[in-house]
Amino acid sequence: MHGARGGHAAGPSHPSWKHGERSRETEEMRKTINELIRADRELQKLID
Repeated sequence: MHGARGGHAAGPSHPSWKHGERSRETEEMRKTINELIRADRELQKLID
């Protein structure tokens, strides 16, 4: 059956892997950084 849980695992071992810019870890890091930036901006509003 086509697409029934077959194929390679995600990551550098996958044949289509080009770079890690859009990897799961990078996306999680980007989200965390954005949350910290938003929190910092909210704190700055309270201080000013």
